[in-house]
Order: sequence, then structure tokens, then C-alpha cells
Amino acid sequence: MIAGAILTGLVLFFCWLLLSPVFVEIDTRVPELRVRYKGICTMAVLHKEGRFLLQLRIISFRKSWVLGEGRKKQVQQKYSHKVNGKRRKGNVVKLVKLVRLVRSFRVDKLELVLDTGDPVSNARLYPLNFLPYPSGICIRINFEENNHMVASVSNRPWRMLAAWWL
Repeated sequence: MIAGAILTGLVLFFCWLLLSPVFVEIDTRVPELRVRYKGICTMAVLHKEGRFLLQLRIISFRKSWVLGEGRKKQVQQKYSHKVNGKRRKGNVVKLVKLVRLVRSFRVDKLELVLDTGDPVSNARLYPLNFLPYPSGICIRINFEENNHMVASVSNRPWRMLAAWWL
């Protein structure tokens, strides 16, 4: 009886993990990348005081690290990916899986503000300001040397697993 209840609880917890959403938020105005697994954990890469910080929060545990500091490992030369003069096909398969994985994400919000630095190129791109975009997506071309991107995408773990293995 108790073993059945524990097993049922574990199955329900595993299903909850597969169905709860994962949010990825990028904001280049405040250099920050944040990944949230709703209700479970948050991981953020922030730029503060000239350093990059990695912050991790899992339920109530919090930890912060400074990136780029610490001991450096020696880089060893990697072997060529060629076998008998031919390139292995494993890299192509990984690229196809990666493209399927990226396509499984849903764009919730995208704000792209762009200035190429060249007035002629900006003038050619300026009609993009007036195209009808789906809700939550905004692309603006400006002449004010203002560049930034704010993006929010979401996915569910079961969709990521299906995109990778199916």
C-alpha cells in the first residue's frame, strides 16, 4: 500500500517535471541571461561591476559564482574528425537534432532594436518597421546608434525530448 503510494507520487512528480515550462529570457540592455524552470530552479548570468556572475537558485538553495576566474586548464589538441580522409557524418546528425530542438521553442516576446552604423543600410532596412508581426514581436530600425535585444522564449521538457529523440 505504502509502496504504491510512493510509486504513484514519484510518477506524478516525474510527469510534473516533464510538463512544467522552461523560460529563457535574454536582455542585452542590462546584460543578462536567465533560465527559469517554473517552480523549481532559476539560473542567471549577469554582468555586474565589470564581472560576469552565475547565480543559481534551486528551491531554497542559493549560490553565486564569478565566471572567468579560477585555474586555467591546459588545452590539448583535439584529433581531426576525419576517418580515412572522409568526414564523419555524426556532426551532421547532431546539427539536425540541434535545429529540431531550437524549433521546438516558442517565442513569447522579441524586441529587436537595430542600428547598423551605416545610414544607407539603415534606410534599406527601415521598411521592416512597418511590417505586420505576430503579437509579442517587434523589430525597429533606428538611426540613433541604439542596439539591443529583449527575448523571451519558452518550452516544455517533453517537447525538447521529443525533438531530440524523435
